[in-house]
This record gives sequence, C-alpha cells and structure tokens, in this order.
Amino acid sequence: MALVGSAAIAHARPSLPTAAEIAAVVEKTGQAAETEPVLAEADSAEPDAAEDGGYAKTDRRRPFLRAYEPLSVGYTFQEDEHFLDFTLSVMVPLLHGYYPDLETPPTGETEMPAGSKLRPYFAFTGRAGQYINTRNSQPVVGKRFNPLISARYWWWNQGASPEARADTFVELVYAHESNGQWISGEAPFRASLGLHYLDELHRLEEERGPLNDALRARALRTAYESTRDEISRGWDYIGLNFSVRGGGILPNDNHRLQMKLSHYLSWGLLQQDAEEFAIWEDDAEGKPRDWVDGFELRYDGMMPLARWELFDGVEIDSEWALIYKTGIARPFRHHTFEAEAGLLINGFPLKFWYRYGYMNDLISYYRKESAGGLRFSFNRFSREELRRTED
Repeated sequence: MALVGSAAIAHARPSLPTAAEIAAVVEKTGQAAETEPVLAEADSAEPDAAEDGGYAKTDRRRPFLRAYEPLSVGYTFQEDEHFLDFTLSVMVPLLHGYYPDLETPPTGETEMPAGSKLRPYFAFTGRAGQYINTRNSQPVVGKRFNPLISARYWWWNQGASPEARADTFVELVYAHESNGQWISGEAPFRASLGLHYLDELHRLEEERGPLNDALRARALRTAYESTRDEISRGWDYIGLNFSVRGGGILPNDNHRLQMKLSHYLSWGLLQQDAEEFAIWEDDAEGKPRDWVDGFELRYDGMMPLARWELFDGVEIDSEWALIYKTGIARPFRHHTFEAEAGLLINGFPLKFWYRYGYMNDLISYYRKESAGGLRFSFNRFSREELRRTED
C-alpha cells in the first residue's frame, strides 16, 4: 500500500521543464513585452476617440420633450362663469433627437448648422377646465385638443445665443384641432339639454325645496351652457409660423416676435368635414371661425428687476406679452386683444392676463367676450433649457 501511495504522489507532481521549453516561454514573453506598449496606446486612444465623436451618444441623452406653447395652470373668469384652467403642451423630434440650441451638432454632423434643413416634429396641446360652484358635480370639461406635425427650419445666425436659437425658426404645420366633444346635430343637442335640465331641477329641489319660476329659469340656463359644452367643434388646418428672438431685428434676446397664419380646411384628413357653428344652435353671434381667427401676432419680453442675496440668492424678473388676433378670411374686421404680465421669482412665473374679443374657447369662438385670470405660465420645462444644458 505504501508503495502504491508513493507512486501516486510522484505521479501527481509536475515534471520540471526542459531547456527547450524554457527557451520557448522566454521567446513568447519577449514578444508580449514588445506589443504591450502598442495595446496601451490603443487603450489610451479610446477616450480621445469618444471625445471626438461623443456628441453622437450625448445627443440622445439630451432633453427630448419641450413645450410647444406655454404650459399653464390657473383660474379663469369668463363672463358669469369661472373654472380652474389647465393647459399642457409638448413637442418631440420625429426620427431625430435634435434641438438646435444644444451645444453639440446632431449625429453625423461636424458643426452646428444654422438652419440647414427642415426637421420634423410632433406636438400636442390640450386644455381643460374644472368648473367650481357653477356647474353640477363640478365637471372637468375638455376645451382643446390640438395634435400637429410640423417641419421646422431653424434660421438663426452662427454665434447666436441659446436663447435666440431656440426661438428663431420658420415652421410649416398640418394640424387637427377640436374640443373632443360628441354632439354634432340638433336631435342629440335637444335630448342632452332635456337630461341636463331635469338633473339641474332635481339638484335645486334638493337644495332649495319647492321650485319657482326663477329657479326653473336658472336651471334652464345652467343646462343650456352644460349642453353647449358638449357640442363638437373640429377643424384640420394648415399653418405657417414665424418666430424670432433677439438678433438684428429685436433689441436683445429678452424680446421675441411670433406670427402665426392658419388656414382652416372645410375637409381634412383627420377631421373629415369641419364642425363649427351650426344654424340649429340659434345664436345671433354665430359665424365661421376664419372670420375671427387665423392671424396671430405675439410680442413678449422679459426684464430683470432685482437680485437679492437672501436664501442662497433670489432673482426677480418681469415677463409680459401682447397678443393680437383677427380673422384670416376677413382680416381686421373682428379683433381680439390679450395682455399678460407677471413676475418670475427664481424662474417661478405668476402672471395676470386679460383678453377681450373672440376665441375664449372653441365652443364660443364666435362670441365677443371678455375673460381674464391668474395663472402660472411656463414657456419651457426648465429655465436652464435655453442655456447650455450640459457641461
């Protein structure tokens, strides 16, 4: 047994290398030592290559969503009604991830182009109002749904600031705009009016007891407005937008001028037949939309007011806007004027606004009314978005 164990141990031990084997290993080691610096150089070159072409990856990590129109949350007073007013607006690049005010060029380009090509974008703007103490059950009513596809040509000059680059463009638009409602004829309108009237009578009877003629008239008015909010409005339209900030046209980058032209189609790919004011609505003010809308001119600006070194610094700016609208079919016969002014406290915008004219909402687009309110209104998701967003 001892002999067998010794033999097994001896067999398990590795045998010593011969002189020829040692020479072969030394030769291979020398070859590896000669190639090692070359590999090290290749490794060290990778960061430089990534640095040279790094924009191709960084470009996809940049902010993808932006505001297409101002986003807002506020409280609106309109004739004898008032409601919480919400507007959400976003835009995204189609088939690319590029906004021209970013520091780096899009994939495959070596320098920042000024304009250079049309770039496609998709945008959506939605608005809704929640009625407080003016409608039964405090409903949330859809007021505007506006998806669109645009081809935007950025035409800023080389050396322009990020603020100017973001808002200097010409844009072609195909869009659909509606209020998302369902009544498209007189019969459903009358049926819905009867249901709203009975519901309002029941509510008033529970609150006030036996009804008199004044309460019945009040119930009918409320039911009529609730039913009108369910009338479907919808158009497809073709638009041309022009925007410029700063540069040689305006005083500085705090000023912006924007012009919109919209042609409303009687038949469109998304809407089919346009739905606007109909005779059965029995309203003496009724008129086509292109009589009161289609041309818009907006001028807005910002002015620094104060810088306080309190609580890690407080910045107070003023922001304002003047807006004029008229019909594209009958220009300068029906007018809408709107003004907005407020403060930005460390970028947080609190604004008052007032409008007199048309287009307070799509249902009553043809009525000449006044409206106003208080809102928090953002032109972009981040205040830094118009600055350099990455180191």
